[in-house]
Amino acid sequence: MTTRELIKENNRLREQMTPANRDFYEDIVVYVRVSRAEQLRGEQRLLELAHEVAGGAAKGNFGIRAFWRRCGGLCPIGG
Repeated sequence: MTTRELIKENNRLREQMTPANRDFYEDIVVYVRVSRAEQLRGEQRLLELAHEVAGGAAKGNFGIRAFWRRCGGLCPIGG
């Protein structure tokens, strides 16, 4: 996928998140997008997280704490 396609998919999945998970995810998105991380790799990692958050929230078992653990040091916020 191109970076543009990844961003579109991230945005689509963001709409499926609970409000609390979406707020937290959006903080991570901002951090990744303004960091020195390579853009394509950052968007790929965000998409991995978005799939897990949206999928878990649909099952009712994926909250912010689990999301942060999965984030695995992607950024220094949250915890």
